[in-house]
This record gives sequence, C-alpha cells and structure tokens, in this order.
Amino acid sequence: MKRVFRIVFLPIVSIAAIFYLFVLPALVASGTMEISVGNTAFAAFMLFQLWMLIAEFAYESAAAVFHFERKRLFSFLDLHRYEEKGVEKKSGFGVLFLAFLSFLFMVYGFGVIYTFISNITEDAFSSGTLSFIDGVYFSLVTATTVGYGDITPTSGSSRLVVMFQIILSLAYVVMLFSSAVSYVREESQSPNKKKQPDA
Repeated sequence: MKRVFRIVFLPIVSIAAIFYLFVLPALVASGTMEISVGNTAFAAFMLFQLWMLIAEFAYESAAAVFHFERKRLFSFLDLHRYEEKGVEKKSGFGVLFLAFLSFLFMVYGFGVIYTFISNITEDAFSSGTLSFIDGVYFSLVTATTVGYGDITPTSGSSRLVVMFQIILSLAYVVMLFSSAVSYVREESQSPNKKKQPDA
C-alpha cells in the first residue's frame, strides 16, 4: 500500500496541491478569477492550508535546531509515515532547507494577502492596485527589511499586515541563522571526516 501511495497517489496529490495552494489563491487575489463569496472562501481556505504548511516547516526546523520534545506541529502533515523507514533525525541541510522553504512560502503568502487587500481597497497602497507580481515583490522587500519606498502601505489594514510580516521575518532570520549554524556544526562533527593526527 505504501508503495502504491508513493508511485501513484502522491504525484497526483502533489500536482493538485501546487495548483490549489499556490495558483488558485493568486488568481482570486489578483482579480483574474471572479471575486465571489464562494471563490474567495475557497481561496482563503487554501491559503490557510498553505499557512499550516509554512508553520509545520518552520516548527520542524526549530524543533531540530532547539531540540523540542514534540518534533511535529501537525501530526497529520507527517509524510514520513509513508516511507519504508522512518526518518529519525533530520540532517543539518534538511533543517536549513525546510527553514528556507518555509520563508519563501511565507513571502508568497503575504504577497497574496497584499494583492487581495489592494484589490478590495484601492487606497491601501501608495501605488494603487497591486498586481500579483507587485504583491510578492512588496512582500519580499518587506521580509528582507530593504524598504525601497516605491510601494508603501497607506491604510490601517495594510500597515497592520506589514508590521506582522516584519516581526515574523525577524523570527525567521534567527531560525535561518540557527539552522545554518546547526548544519555547519553537523558537517564539522561528521564521523566521515578524517581526524587530524596529533602533533
């Protein structure tokens, strides 16, 4: 059953997940699809699923770096149970990869939110209505605290979301650096490395 799941079901679910988690919310937020109650509710539900994935990746990285007792935030998102052998310990690279992937998903998620806010309130940003690319660009600029000033939040709701993203991004900086240090430490203490002869 596990083999059938990995070969047949997992690729189909992965393709559908990419569409529903990444494409559909962007289409609704940018106004490409009709902004009806049904479309908006379904896109919001899928965006919520994406945020659960972001939280899971971030938590798994933090759990590996800071040695939490509970290794997963949402047990139903554990895809390792379908593998032949369970993964006991994540490698340093795996931890760093999960943290970085979570950061990129977070940038995307906020980009969708900014695009949606600008489409329902035209004066939410200084540049007017944002395209999806503009929303992701503004999200990345905000997450990295670059602040070019070409797009600025002008409404209360957009400023609240920007403040929340800045706080979350600073937490990611700590986690990414901790993950990187963990990876470097693991590589330097690897048993495959040849020991230096005593002088």
